Amino acid sequence: MWNEEFKKYIRAAIIGQNAANEPSFEWTVRKAIDCREIGFNDASQAIIYLTSHDVEGFRN
Repeated sequence: MWNEEFKKYIRAAIIGQNAANEPSFEWTVRKAIDCREIGFNDASQAIIYLTSHDVEGFRN
């Protein structure tokens, strides 16, 4: 399953920016690394990819 929320947070964190609507870079990183922050109960539920062959280039 493609997780748009994770993609938004991890890509913003990689380039050193806050994700949209996040108050700080700290919260962007927190949501990128803790799957519970984006709706999963624990990491065993989350298999998340950073990219897909269906996406060309960087998109927000």
